[in-house]
Amino acid sequence: MSSSKSALNHLPRRFRKEAVLVIFLLIGWALRAWDWNAFPYHPDEALYGYWARLIASGRDPWLFSVYVDKPPLFIYALAGAFKLLGVSEASARVLNVFASFALLPVLWALFRRWFDDTVALAAVVVLALAPFEFLFAPTALTDPFLALWVFASLLGVASGNFFAGGLAGGLAYASKQQSVLFIPIALFAMLKQASRPKDWLEFVAGLGIPFALVTWWDSLRWAFRPSFWDRSIVTYGGIYLEPVARWGRKAIELGRLLGDAFSIWPAAVVAVALLLFLLGKTTSRWRGWDFALASFSVAYLLLHIVVSFRIWDRYLLPLYPLLVLSALRGLQMLGRDRRGKQVRRLLFLLLVVSIAAGIPWAIEGKLPVGGEHRLHQGIASAATFFEEEAPPGSVLYHHWLGWYWDYYLFDDRVDLRYYFTPEYLAENSEKVLPQPAFIVIPAWETKERAPIEAALKYRGLKLRLLKRFYRRDGSLSFTLYEIVRRESAS
Repeated sequence: MSSSKSALNHLPRRFRKEAVLVIFLLIGWALRAWDWNAFPYHPDEALYGYWARLIASGRDPWLFSVYVDKPPLFIYALAGAFKLLGVSEASARVLNVFASFALLPVLWALFRRWFDDTVALAAVVVLALAPFEFLFAPTALTDPFLALWVFASLLGVASGNFFAGGLAGGLAYASKQQSVLFIPIALFAMLKQASRPKDWLEFVAGLGIPFALVTWWDSLRWAFRPSFWDRSIVTYGGIYLEPVARWGRKAIELGRLLGDAFSIWPAAVVAVALLLFLLGKTTSRWRGWDFALASFSVAYLLLHIVVSFRIWDRYLLPLYPLLVLSALRGLQMLGRDRRGKQVRRLLFLLLVVSIAAGIPWAIEGKLPVGGEHRLHQGIASAATFFEEEAPPGSVLYHHWLGWYWDYYLFDDRVDLRYYFTPEYLAENSEKVLPQPAFIVIPAWETKERAPIEAALKYRGLKLRLLKRFYRRDGSLSFTLYEIVRRESAS
């Protein structure tokens, strides 16, 4: 460390920040690209992968056959990755690996325009190292795409390129519905930067192109399927104000999530305290960026408590850079005397060290943020059995893993059948036999085995153990059974 510091000191002063920036951009890239195929698909990744395979294969390029609850941009980009690189978890995740990395220089350019080089560099250092940021890179979730386009839109506005800012904002909308939550910060940016009606017209024109294309795509499906907006509200369970009695529990959940986001809860407490300090410090200057960012961050968090939004880690991903920025600005506003400088350095060191300390745990998949790390390990191996060993036309009954089977068993070699109840499973499998019939029971659903066996026994059938699938730590993940008649079970 001392030798690298000495090397930096020999650089001209104006190049030192650039050198540190390049170093941490390289570290950020290494963390995001580190073995991006190490973890299994999250269920949502499998679902998006299935939709993308429908498009890439030409079987259903407009997704008429499925209920879609997301805008189309990421799904079609995923289909393009499959066409170009082949169908695999690695090719599915290449989009977000690059999106997550590209976000770092975008944030650097944006934050230095809003404030200065010092806070921009500090933010890049924190965000390059943050597991909460880089654990979303090796995923096929929509949120890294959303975050990139949200901040690219703000950068376009801050740079005075209002058409590009509007276009990027439209691409954020085309990536995920949560983009609408960032309308207040986008409007504030326009009010600060736009000085002519022409600026607003350029922004709206850029925004309108993706918006029109998304609406056109959505309208093509209305005769067959509901709008992705309608479908998302249904799958979400509705959007409504939470009962006051639930606010406390959701606040605790959000606090735990913030603790995970900053690797350890003391660092999260420091970050939130600095954010609130910044808000209080700038209340009298409410027209400035500091007040806007701090108040927006607090409002975003409170909204997820009082409204029926889920406390899911990925919902905080586009907000996280603003939380970090607000905390760093709060640091900058601490006392300017010698003691204040020492406190600033100490608190910044606490943030960086606490976040960096989580890196080894994150690489091993032991931090509960980002994509799927452990629960579904082994699902790809189970799918390989059906692709390579199960006779063509075999029936696979499923209740828990449908999105995975849709993705992995896309070629229709296996007949996928969803069962509602054990009784339905037994009745239907009795009609199927002697055609091979299988079921895969997850380890966390073993309590469901007893009612299934009881229903099968009533029909003269039985589960025959074929194979077990394990996680990397040796724990059981899935058990494969064949459904057979009781007299042939041996």
